[in-house]
Amino acid sequence: MLRRRLILTFALTVAIAAAPATALAADPLPPVGHVFVIVLENKTFADTFGPTGQVDAPYLNNTLVPMGELLTRYYGTGHNSADNYMAMVAGQPPTPESKKDCPDPLKPVADVAVPPYGIAQSDGCDYPARFRTIGDQLTDRGLTWKGYNTGIPSPCSLLNNNPAPNTHYARKHNPWVFFRSLRESGQCAQNDVGMDQLTSDLMSVDTTANLTYIVPDECEDAHTNCTGPLPSNPVIDDQYALQQGDAFLSLWVPRILNSPAFKKDGLLIVTFDESVGDSTACCGEQPGPADPAPGGYADGIPGPGGGITGTVMISPFISPGSESPTGFHLNTTDYNHYSLLRSVEDLFGINEHLGYAAPDSVVPFGSDVFDRVPRSGAPPSQAVLGQRSAVPPCSDAPRSVLTVTRRRARLRVNGSSTSICGTAVRVVQVAVARRVHGRCSWLSAAGSPRKATSCEAPFWLLARGGGNGWRIALPHLARGRYAVRVRAIDVTGTHEITRGRSFAVRRR
Repeated sequence: MLRRRLILTFALTVAIAAAPATALAADPLPPVGHVFVIVLENKTFADTFGPTGQVDAPYLNNTLVPMGELLTRYYGTGHNSADNYMAMVAGQPPTPESKKDCPDPLKPVADVAVPPYGIAQSDGCDYPARFRTIGDQLTDRGLTWKGYNTGIPSPCSLLNNNPAPNTHYARKHNPWVFFRSLRESGQCAQNDVGMDQLTSDLMSVDTTANLTYIVPDECEDAHTNCTGPLPSNPVIDDQYALQQGDAFLSLWVPRILNSPAFKKDGLLIVTFDESVGDSTACCGEQPGPADPAPGGYADGIPGPGGGITGTVMISPFISPGSESPTGFHLNTTDYNHYSLLRSVEDLFGINEHLGYAAPDSVVPFGSDVFDRVPRSGAPPSQAVLGQRSAVPPCSDAPRSVLTVTRRRARLRVNGSSTSICGTAVRVVQVAVARRVHGRCSWLSAAGSPRKATSCEAPFWLLARGGGNGWRIALPHLARGRYAVRVRAIDVTGTHEITRGRSFAVRRR
């Protein structure tokens, strides 16, 4: 059987190279409520899923592929690493700095977006708050996200590497830290954490985020040979690196697949950032204003994309490949990282598509992948509730009770939020503004004032805790008059009418 699979996979590796892209109409979406994404590194499709990969990644090839669907024409969007990760969470294309993996000091991106897709106009890696991520979108709908990173020095750390011995964390693989919308709102500090938290978070549906984004370190993600013989040999190094990635999958994937959230309504995506040495592209991939060659390496070698990597998808809403006559489900539709982002947005009922996830040429995962969609399945906005009724969700907004406490220049806001509709309130946001000549200078989670703007456009900070009890604290308020607003969001995306309080700080 193993020999048969080796030959079959190698033949398909060659055959699919010439397969045409397939355009699909919009398909009914499955009621997925929890998406798990695991990102590995730097492998071509032929290496990972061909004969060598069958030997060096047996768990991926012989266990996971038969459990779901293998996307044989899934592409990265650039080279080297950082640009691919940013594409997955924000739809932003490569820039010269992201193709260099965002070295220190981080170069700020100009606060100018090019229509119609809101692409950053300038080079850089540090994106202003106007450039949003799937994390922002989920939070705005009352849903949750979390990034898990092996070896991260501290939550949302901006350190390039972990200085502790025997650690292999790399900031370039952690896209969340590059977006000020997440850093300044407090989302990054709460949600971008170490892998050690994943085990406990998987124990219940309530503690499992709607989007779980997993980034191993450079040993575990098949990037670097950390266990093989030295001196280095490129071929042997690659084989040992892939073995390390396979070992990571064999440790963590069973925990995910056995978790209550996955069993209820889960989707697991195992993908790779880029295909080293391959700069092909799909899906009408466009360059951004800052770089004309998205797949070109930083040394100037041109290319339109990040090459074919392949991706494995497993879900209760995907028929196992083991049920097919060949033992595999092999999908030849063209997809890339922008497709992944668009698909996650669609699954959670998010109508706004970020960046280059928006063009019509980008195809989301459809019925060619999800072939077990219940006929009575709820629309995406209800899927996360586990509802199957045709009755529209209750439209009454949640209600909050809040207390504002000041001690010298420190501020604490706490309270509770409930929904009379009986739906869960999982996200509560607080906005604090210093009033300046009829305008508002909204504060970041660190208490830093932002540029004065309209008082009708709050900058929302993520409160800690859910509806049953939430809190937020800000230090070092300057003298002046302040306004506090609170909004709770239930899991249907219904916002409460924001409630506010005013106060003054007269001395420090």
